Amino acid sequence: MVIRDPNTLDLTQQKIRIAEDVMVWPVRERGELVYRIEIPKLHRFFRVGYEEYIFISLLDGKTTIPQACGLAAAKLGNLAPTAAQAGVMARWLLTNELAYLESAGPPVRRLSASAATPTEHRAMKLLGRLNPFWVKIPLPHSERLIKPCARILRPIFAAPAVLMGTALVVVAIALLATRWNEFAVSTASIVHPTNWAWLLGSWVALKIVHEFAHAISCERAGGEVSESGIVLILFAPLAYVDVTSCWRMTSRWSRIAVAAAGMYVDMIIAAAAIVLLAIVDDPQAKFLLNNLVFAAGLSTLLFNANVLMRFDGYFILADLIDVPNLYSEASTSVRRLAKRWVTGEETASSGS
Repeated sequence: MVIRDPNTLDLTQQKIRIAEDVMVWPVRERGELVYRIEIPKLHRFFRVGYEEYIFISLLDGKTTIPQACGLAAAKLGNLAPTAAQAGVMARWLLTNELAYLESAGPPVRRLSASAATPTEHRAMKLLGRLNPFWVKIPLPHSERLIKPCARILRPIFAAPAVLMGTALVVVAIALLATRWNEFAVSTASIVHPTNWAWLLGSWVALKIVHEFAHAISCERAGGEVSESGIVLILFAPLAYVDVTSCWRMTSRWSRIAVAAAGMYVDMIIAAAAIVLLAIVDDPQAKFLLNNLVFAAGLSTLLFNANVLMRFDGYFILADLIDVPNLYSEASTSVRRLAKRWVTGEETASSGS
């Protein structure tokens, strides 16, 4: 089958059909109704507004673009997309394999347009990940371990367990406040050059637990972990889990719970270590516990909770303020302000 570039096609008389394996569902964002679209086999997600969805829903393989525009206008009135906007949307659908020309047949779900065997596809996918600064190594069939473990451990995110964990964190904060000088002195050994191996080992182990917490929370909320493994960032090993299925969750509180799960478990571990520090007297035990407090507590606050980096804190904030494309909107606002300050030029806001 010859695949033509959608940008070279005259779509005025073409009949387009939405792919049968595409999933669409409504959600509310910032008080407005929008629709999320997923290609499950590729784990790719998209988002369109209500007016765009109405137009897209009319593409049944029997209706041309002008006919769909007319039907949309009958329902939406002045809010219906124009012919030019409809053409742009149709090309966007075809380019992203969300729809196909009735005359061409449905899209073949694969990693590239070239004809390749499944083994070649896997090899290309692996080569695409080989970046000297970001090497992603997925673990095959990791869901076989995650699913049964998630079923067993899901009670740790039930309300009684969360209340107990929160109480433990409060107790640990009170202990830390009363013994701050003692703790501050003990942290000197943490940054000693001879401790880097212990600290790195603690950090790597905690990141595995951190990511596993995301996986358990995702499964508990009705999502699924499509992939997990190890990623080397500047050759430093870190665990990762793919919980993009959270996008299917219509409740933002469920998505926030999944995003916060890793930090929650980190803080529980740090709190338990602080409580034990107040009890034990063995110097070696105190040394190891100090490592845990530093790796689980401080690193979580500096990195995962940092809303300026696209980690857990960023996604929690995006859902809390109901701005799913927070990064792009913030970048646009910063560029607009910088242009105004540097050149004095007034720029129109995105909402005007």
